[in-house]
Amino acid sequence: MITRVKQAFSGRLFGRIPITNAVVAIVQLALIYHIWDTFNVKFTKMPVLTTMITNSTLSGLSDVLAQTLSHLRTKPTLPLKEKAPISISLNSSPSTPAPFTPSPQSTFCSARLIRYMSYGLLWAPLQLSWFSYLATTFPISIDNQATAVFLRVFFDQLLMSPFGLAVFFAWMSLTEGNGWGKMREKMDKVYWGALKGNYVVWPAVQVVNFWVMPLALQLPFASTVGVFWTTYLSLKNEAAEQ
Repeated sequence: MITRVKQAFSGRLFGRIPITNAVVAIVQLALIYHIWDTFNVKFTKMPVLTTMITNSTLSGLSDVLAQTLSHLRTKPTLPLKEKAPISISLNSSPSTPAPFTPSPQSTFCSARLIRYMSYGLLWAPLQLSWFSYLATTFPISIDNQATAVFLRVFFDQLLMSPFGLAVFFAWMSLTEGNGWGKMREKMDKVYWGALKGNYVVWPAVQVVNFWVMPLALQLPFASTVGVFWTTYLSLKNEAAEQ
């Protein structure tokens, strides 16, 4: 029975997408739907816990997408064969080259998923406190909407974005079992490129977030957009390990 289950989960949808990845993504989407369906009620009663669970689930979904994309980008490789003895015959026809076969399927890394979900879980309270601080320090009124939003975005990108990226890569490196030297090496490889990418994407996202979204929905909105951003960071972090 266990063998059959393993065989079923080792297969692929449409010949390409690992079934394990698809199942984990479906479970996470179902959990996200359940959270969103009653988000306002849960946030009113337990704001920190609700945002922690939401952020953790969305971070996990990001990594599932990243692992799936990494699998789909795997290039086919030639199968290894024993060398046959060389023979020459005047009447022999040219040999047909061996066809390409897909490389062995990489297994789904549950430890990596846990790392990303734990990061989302632990980062949420700090992010929620930061958004609350910005809302209190730069309150929006009818007369100063543009100025208040600009100041929120400016300080968010000046202070929180560089710090948040540093925490992300440090957390991933340390939970992967790397020492401080390896962590600094990874930071040198990916940090500044990721920060440049951040400044392309997030200022516009945060303008919409701070201008349109109420405080209760600011972190969920950022985390939803962050699914794609964290997928990008996951791929960058994976590339740094290679």
